[in-house]
Amino acid sequence: MLDQQEFLERLRATFKVEADERIATLTNGLVALEHAADPASQAATLETVYREAHSLKGAARAVQRRDVEQVCQALESVLSALKQHAMPPSPELFDACQRAMDVIVRLLDAREEKPSAAIDALVKQLTACVPQVRQAEKSEVRVAPAAPPAAPDPRASHKSMPTTTIRVAATRVDAILRQAEELLTAKRATEDRAATVTELAHVLESWQKEWRRVQPELQRVQQTVEHEMRAAEQHAAAAPLDKLVEFLTWNQSFVQAIQTRLGTLARAVRQDQRELGTMVDRLLEDTKQVLMLPFTALTDFMPKMVRDIAREQAKDIELILADTGIEIDKRILEQLKTPLLHILRNCVDHGIETPAERQRAGKPARGTITLQVSQASGGKVQVVVMDDGRGIDGARVTRAAIDAGALTATDAATLSANQALDLIFASGVSTSPAVTELSGRGLGMAVVCEGIEAVGGTIAVASVPGQGTTF
Repeated sequence: MLDQQEFLERLRATFKVEADERIATLTNGLVALEHAADPASQAATLETVYREAHSLKGAARAVQRRDVEQVCQALESVLSALKQHAMPPSPELFDACQRAMDVIVRLLDAREEKPSAAIDALVKQLTACVPQVRQAEKSEVRVAPAAPPAAPDPRASHKSMPTTTIRVAATRVDAILRQAEELLTAKRATEDRAATVTELAHVLESWQKEWRRVQPELQRVQQTVEHEMRAAEQHAAAAPLDKLVEFLTWNQSFVQAIQTRLGTLARAVRQDQRELGTMVDRLLEDTKQVLMLPFTALTDFMPKMVRDIAREQAKDIELILADTGIEIDKRILEQLKTPLLHILRNCVDHGIETPAERQRAGKPARGTITLQVSQASGGKVQVVVMDDGRGIDGARVTRAAIDAGALTATDAATLSANQALDLIFASGVSTSPAVTELSGRGLGMAVVCEGIEAVGGTIAVASVPGQGTTF
């Protein structure tokens, strides 16, 4: 029997998985709400975010995570005020909401309730954003208590239990895949055994052919010897030869019986080998399908990341995710994470201009980065990341490559425009004037190239000065 604390810990582990999903929806919903242009889209997104915050608050209360519940309550109050048009949305308001999400993530990573002054300060900051305009929200409306609901029928609950999806730890799925891949050894061993048995059957077939070829000669020898022995009345001398012929005849029947049994065994082994091979192949394919994840599993956190970095640089940038629901092996997705992060940060840091710069260039103040995923030929996937920023100055990149020692001036003179752009993937080449947390050491794009090539991919870059860059 589980004690109460152990049971609570198990509930909290399940809550953590649910909370991660809700947090992803919340953070992306807040980014989408901030960038939503038309009222209908704003209302729909706000409703989704509000419901997610409310559900997360209730789930936190159920597992006694008062700290998470407290932050969610304050966030829900802000969203409620937005729903009622009691206050206008602003970048500063969304900053506070996103800080709340960051705090919730940190609290969940801590695995246990951690009261702190920082939480109290955040809650006060969020609460202060909410104008007290509705008296109904200040006091509860008391009604007569309703009769308690009837206890649910366990049988009905069992019948209605969903069976289409279950949550399984990724490590367990990885372990199952490794075990399935180890079955390939058994599959190959079975193929070798089947080949050996088949080869033995062919050896006996060859023996049988030789026996059939010499059998008439043996019969003639036997008849000749018997005739000569009878003529010479030396029956006693013929006895050893009779035994030899008798043994050879028995030997032929014995080997033929072995050949028959071996033929049956060979057919059975080949059948087993085919069935095992099919089962192993299907198991591997099904296990790999379990490991297939939608590309959105990699991109869920990216809109918030782009927003946060843009805000730090006083830029207004929207990340548009335009994938088509394509699924990719989880292991490849994990390896694509770092290259994609570097590309997005490069677009924010180097590509998109500040609102003032964009307006001087006749562009909208808000820059956009678009990430598209599509199915390519040969079972491959094409990922396109493009921004509408300042583009890449090929001449400037070339000078940076010469300064970094990655290129000589002589070789630089022979480069085409595309070859000059490819220099951004050389280690140590950077056009940033200063070293920052995001760039300046010329390693980021080299890491991108190495990471993509590590999973069997390739990368190309195109750019139009003043219009943007595409990876």
